[in-house]
Amino acid sequence: MHDSLTGWNLLSTGWNLLSTELWKSIGLPSLQKSDGNYQSASKHTLPIVGAFTYEAKHVESGALIKMPFLVSEVPDLNLLGRDAIKALHISLDKFVCTSRLRPRES
Repeated sequence: MHDSLTGWNLLSTGWNLLSTELWKSIGLPSLQKSDGNYQSASKHTLPIVGAFTYEAKHVESGALIKMPFLVSEVPDLNLLGRDAIKALHISLDKFVCTSRLRPRES
């Protein structure tokens, strides 16, 4: 997908969410029907288009990791859940510190 976490948000749910824009930019992987009902933190229903599994390469080890994604119609909703964070060995401390030092894009 992308080699950095720029444009991604990290959260403590098990879901990985991808906006339709980012889904299109990675080549429109085939979607399966999603049986779940998903809600935002404000309890609004998230419009889910479908689900797919993406094989990501761990940057340091080169290991391939299968990660499930839900595709949502909500613009810029690109969220990596705790299972993906753990599988990819992402340091939240390092990510938070780096994000605070990086200027926000306009």
